[in-house]
Amino acid sequence: MTGGTIHSARQNCRKGLLLRDTRMVVLFSMLDGNKEIPCAVSTSAMDDMEGVVRAKASPREAQFMRLRERIEACANGKYQATEFEGTPPGIVLCSIEFRKLR
Repeated sequence: MTGGTIHSARQNCRKGLLLRDTRMVVLFSMLDGNKEIPCAVSTSAMDDMEGVVRAKASPREAQFMRLRERIEACANGKYQATEFEGTPPGIVLCSIEFRKLR
């Protein structure tokens, strides 16, 4: 880790994004130079940001794209604060992280 800013992995991905909706989270990747950082955002956090109750799985990609700037900014903040979770270490975003930004 360089301690710098991470960037969206969009330039390396078909359709602009590595996105998987699984187990109530959307998985995506960001980059620190050439290092890929695994990230996840809970679907409930995305629903809270948009004020919807349990959006269906099929429109999750479109929902992520609408919220992408906020999600990536929050992931970058946790990365700079070295707030990693899980194995392998990555960034996990829940509703509370977005409440801190309000």
